[in-house]
Amino acid sequence: TPFSTWAGDVSVAVGGEWREEKISGSVPTQFQPVVTPNPGGGISTANAWSVGNYLPTNGKYNVKEAYLETVIPLGLGLEFNGAVRATDYSTSGYVTTWKLGATWQPIPDIRLRITRSRDIRAPNLNELYAAGSSNSDAVSNPFGAGSGPNGGNYGTSISYSALALGNPNLRPEKANSWNIGAVLSPRFLPGFNFSADYFRIDMRDAIDTLSAQEIINRCKDGRPEYCASITQDPNNATRILIRTQPFNFARKLVRGIDFEGSYRVPLDNLFKNASTFTLRGTATRYIENISDPGIPGNVVVSTVGANGGQGSTPTWIFRFSATLDMPTTSVTAVARGVSSGLYTSNGMVCTTNCPANQTTTSVYQTYDENHVSGLFYVDLNLAQKIKINNKSDAQFFVNVTNLFNRWPLLVPETGLAANSTYSDMLGRTFRV
Repeated sequence: TPFSTWAGDVSVAVGGEWREEKISGSVPTQFQPVVTPNPGGGISTANAWSVGNYLPTNGKYNVKEAYLETVIPLGLGLEFNGAVRATDYSTSGYVTTWKLGATWQPIPDIRLRITRSRDIRAPNLNELYAAGSSNSDAVSNPFGAGSGPNGGNYGTSISYSALALGNPNLRPEKANSWNIGAVLSPRFLPGFNFSADYFRIDMRDAIDTLSAQEIINRCKDGRPEYCASITQDPNNATRILIRTQPFNFARKLVRGIDFEGSYRVPLDNLFKNASTFTLRGTATRYIENISDPGIPGNVVVSTVGANGGQGSTPTWIFRFSATLDMPTTSVTAVARGVSSGLYTSNGMVCTTNCPANQTTTSVYQTYDENHVSGLFYVDLNLAQKIKINNKSDAQFFVNVTNLFNRWPLLVPETGLAANSTYSDMLGRTFRV
C-alpha cells in the first residue's frame, strides 16, 4: 500500500520473471520412419509401422515477463482493479496482456463484479517442436487431373507421406474476455453463499491442426503458408510429402454462465463438538460454443447441447457435494454429471422423405434417433483419524468413485464408442 486516498489504501504489486523451458525426447531407431536421402536434394520417408513412426524431439524457448497490478478503493463500496503484463517470447516476440475490473458492494449481502481482459495462451513445447510421427495415405486432388500443388502434375488422387510436426512459427492465441457476475451472502441466512457469473471468451488465432486434405485444399485456395507445407517426393514424382503442422487459423467463441453455491451449518449443539455440515454445488450452463476453422463454405455450428463426440459441449455440467465434518471423522458424498442432449447439434431426425444426396461430409446429417442420455455419477469419500501411541494422528481413508457402477455415455462410433470426456470409463473403483 504505497499511498492512500480518501476512500482507503491503494494496493500495488509489481514483479518480473525469466524462465526457460525445454523438451528432449529420444526414439529407438527401429520405431522411427525410414528417411532416405536423395542425391538430387531433399529426402523421402517410408513408414516401418502402420501407426506411430515417431521421431526424436528437441527444442527450447525462454520468456521474460514484467507485471503491475493494483486495487484502488473509490468509496461507497466500489473498487477498481487492474493489471498489465508485458511478455517477450524468444520464439514469437513481444505481447501485452491486461485486465480491467471493478467490484461494488452496495450492502453487505450483495457484491457485483465485472472484468474485461485481454489474454493469451502461448504455444507449448510440443506444438512448437514436436518431431512427430509419420503416416501414409492418399488425398483428393482439388487442382484437378494434370495439375497439382506447387505446379506439379498429378492424377485425381495423390498418394502422400505425412509428417505430423510442430511449428516453431506459431504465435500466441489471443482472447478478449468479459465476466459479469454477482455474489449473494444474505445476513438472514448465515453460512450461505451463492454466485452467478456470465462469461464470454472470443479467441482469435487459435492453434489447431488441419488434416492433409485440408492443407492441400487451402493451398488450392491460394494460401502460400499451406503450399509451403507440401513438397514433391524427390524419389517418386507421383507422390507428395505433407507436413501436418499446427497453425494459428481458428476462431473460437464460448459463452455461458457459471453458478456456485454453498451452505455451511455448525452442528455443535447436535454432536457436542466442533462438527459442521456443508452443502456445495457448482454448475455451468453453456450458451454457445463455436469453432470456426475459416474454411470457405464451412458452416459454423455451435456444439452446445451435443453429448456425442469427444469435443461436444453438454448444455449443463454439474457437481454437488455434501460433507459431514467431525473431529475424527469426515464423510463426503459427491454427485456429478451432465445433462442429456443430442448426438450431434446439427443432426436432423429423419426416417422418411429425408434430404437427398446425403454423404459423410454433409453439414446436416440425418439420423433415425439423435437423442443421447445424460450422465449421473455418485462418489463416496470416508476419512477417519486414528490416534497412535497417544502422540500423533494417522488417517485411514476410503474413496469410492462411481459408487453405483454406472455405464459410460455410449455413442454410435467406431473405435472408442463412448464419450470419454465426461464419462467414467473404469466403472466402480476403490482407493484405500
